[in-house]
Amino acid sequence: MEQILFVVFLLQVPASFSDNFLVHDPRQAVLTSPGEGITLRCWLEPGVAADGMYVQWIKYETGQLVLLYTYGVDRPDLQGEAYGGRTELSRGALTRGIISLRLRNVRCSDQGRYTCSVRAETSEDETTVGLKVEALKQQPRFPWHVTPTPGIN
Repeated sequence: MEQILFVVFLLQVPASFSDNFLVHDPRQAVLTSPGEGITLRCWLEPGVAADGMYVQWIKYETGQLVLLYTYGVDRPDLQGEAYGGRTELSRGALTRGIISLRLRNVRCSDQGRYTCSVRAETSEDETTVGLKVEALKQQPRFPWHVTPTPGIN
């Protein structure tokens, strides 16, 4: 009888730990320029499916909600006005534990740190990803063409 109870207990233990995960990031800031689209990378270890979890991205400095995905539903109605229509998570990647934030048309005001928080039934974790926005230096362009004058070296 004791052996049967022990086997039943072992079968139940993994189910209670199945949602345990850690949230990871690449540990270096993303560099981009205004107007570009970028991805702030973030993923779960082990790569458990995140499509049934609570995923939230917040701009650390302001506390503004950038993106909210709650148990299969995007919530753009709750995100900060500055991010409206510019953010998304890859639905296909969520099933592999990838919870990276795609941000389109980057603005200088987007520069800062972004916290990615994930919550499931038995686990939660978060990490912070940096975004640096700089105008890229361009080579000077001259609108004229210089033609050598004959006889001058």
